[in-house]
Amino acid sequence: MSKTTLPAHYPYLDALRGLAIIGIIVSHCRLFGRHNYHHFLDTIARNGTMGVSLFFIVSAFSLALSFSKRSESETRPIRNFFIRRFFRVAPLFYLVTLLYWLFPPLIFSANYPAVGQTSPANLIGNLSLLFWLNPDWINYPVPGQWAVAAEIVFYLIFPFLFRHLSSLSKTAWLSVIAALWSQLIFLLTYKLNIYPGDVWRSYLYYSPPNHLSVFLIGFCLFHLTKSKPSWPSANFAFFLQFFSVLLVSNFILTNILPYHYLFAVGLGLFAYSLSAFPNPLFVNLLTVYLGKISYGLFLCHFIVLQLMLQYRFVDFVDHPEVNFAIRVLLVLLFSAFLATVSYHLVERPSKRLAQKAITYFNR
Repeated sequence: MSKTTLPAHYPYLDALRGLAIIGIIVSHCRLFGRHNYHHFLDTIARNGTMGVSLFFIVSAFSLALSFSKRSESETRPIRNFFIRRFFRVAPLFYLVTLLYWLFPPLIFSANYPAVGQTSPANLIGNLSLLFWLNPDWINYPVPGQWAVAAEIVFYLIFPFLFRHLSSLSKTAWLSVIAALWSQLIFLLTYKLNIYPGDVWRSYLYYSPPNHLSVFLIGFCLFHLTKSKPSWPSANFAFFLQFFSVLLVSNFILTNILPYHYLFAVGLGLFAYSLSAFPNPLFVNLLTVYLGKISYGLFLCHFIVLQLMLQYRFVDFVDHPEVNFAIRVLLVLLFSAFLATVSYHLVERPSKRLAQKAITYFNR
């Protein structure tokens, strides 16, 4: 077998991950302490949750880039892909799951009233990475684990998507169809009250199929950067016409396309612009480094926030906006420290272990 060709490294992808995690941390800091912020600040902070959508876009984009490169030199690229993905996600997720299991007060009590009632079945669901199948488990006990669930499902279907979504027009059509389908399901279940209660409504949003359309935007970016198409091909021109009508209709009728999908389209265009021009305002040492440790930041910042809340270290002055700014900076600082430690002690060794496993199976 020929030696594996390593994919090129693109700093702007790390920067996008860094921007995504900053947005997520900002949105969660908004929920703590005194938060009667100015409406403008509150709107910006609330939409920081869309950083998760940016993660999905960058994930699909980077996976397609690396898989296409490795497929040229590896004899078992699909098997190797799953080995790499398992060791990328599972070790740190397992560690944090056990941490929440052993110290249940770390769980957001405001969001999870049943603190301390994590069942053995719940733990098995996390360790088997099948927790996304149960509405009660998809975001419990690890806050934010619904995003990990979506990534796991996307990994499972990625080889199929990569093989069959061979053009920009195919990918774009499927992305919009998936968005329309998820919106239809949500509206029908909400209007008809098919699944009453907050648990099921949350599950409809958190479930991986609801975010497949966003993940596919990353595939669109892959085709855009790979082929540099001459604009527009007939198929893609027809798609743009259809999508433009949907956008205009959404402003007139509302609720045709999901809000998170429309937001993700804008994020996708932003990501594409950085691929052409890595603006140093967005692609710099700070954002690139935060992107490199972003997985640890995502899992650790919840712990930092909860500890700050327990020790009443969330409000510092009488001005809510100043409190918010200090809170964001402190969470970023403490979380970055924990994420740096986990990156060197867990993530990097896990990556080496994945390569050893690939080498072993290639013998």
